Amino acid sequence: MLIRDIISRIRSLYNRGASSDDTRLSNRHVYSKIRSVRALLLKRQLDKRKKISPWNTQVISCLQMIVVDPAACECVVSDGCKLLRSKCKIPTPLNVDFAYGAVIENVSTLDGSVIFSPTTWAKKKYKSGNKYTATQSDYFIRENYIYITHNTLLQRISLTGIFEDPYLIDVFNVDGDCTCQGEEGVDLCTNPMDSEIALDEWLVEPLIELSLKELIEVFTQMSEDNENNAKATETANEKE
Repeated sequence: MLIRDIISRIRSLYNRGASSDDTRLSNRHVYSKIRSVRALLLKRQLDKRKKISPWNTQVISCLQMIVVDPAACECVVSDGCKLLRSKCKIPTPLNVDFAYGAVIENVSTLDGSVIFSPTTWAKKKYKSGNKYTATQSDYFIRENYIYITHNTLLQRISLTGIFEDPYLIDVFNVDGDCTCQGEEGVDLCTNPMDSEIALDEWLVEPLIELSLKELIEVFTQMSEDNENNAKATETANEKE
C-alpha cells in the first residue's frame, strides 16, 4: 500500500472530529507517526521471535562502495587490512533485542553469488588473529556506514533488511551515490507519497488505528494546553 493511501485514510478519520480551522495535521507529521508506529509493530513481532514475512523487508539494490584508508579504520594490524565502505550512510535498520541489534537479512554481491557474514567491529579485531578467518570477507555497520572487510574490488553491493523509514529505501534505489540527498537527508528526487509502506496487509489496520489514536491524543493535549494558557493570560490581564 502506498504511503499516500495510508495518510489519506488517517487524515479522513482525523478530520471527522477536527474543527474546520484545524490545519495542523500536515502530511509530514502524519508520516512521522506512521513511521514510528510501523517500527513499533514490527519490533513487537521480532522481540517475540515471530517470523517476519518478506513483505516487511526492503532491498537497497545497488549501494555504492568506496575504498577507505585503512589508517582511518584503526586496524589492529594495518598490513593487509582491506576495507570497503558505503559512500552514503545507510538508512537506520530496525533495532531489536537479539542478533546484532539490527534487522539486516543479508548483504551480498549484486548477483547474490557471495553473501557476506555479519560481524562487529570488536569481533573483527579478534578474527584478525585467527588464521582461518583473518582474511574472510564479512560486513559490519559502524556510525551508519556499512563496511566490507578484505575486499577492495566491489563497486556496489545489495542490502536487504527491515528499516525504520521505508521511504528512504526508495531514495537509495534512485540515488546510489547520495546526489539526491539534501539537508538532513531530505530527498530531492523522489516523492515520499509514492513509496510503498513495506508492511504486511494484516498490520495496516492496526497501523492506522494506533497512528490515529496517538495523533488525536497529541493534538487534544495541545488544544487543552493552548486553552489553559489563554485562560491564564486573561486572568493575569484582569488582575492588572
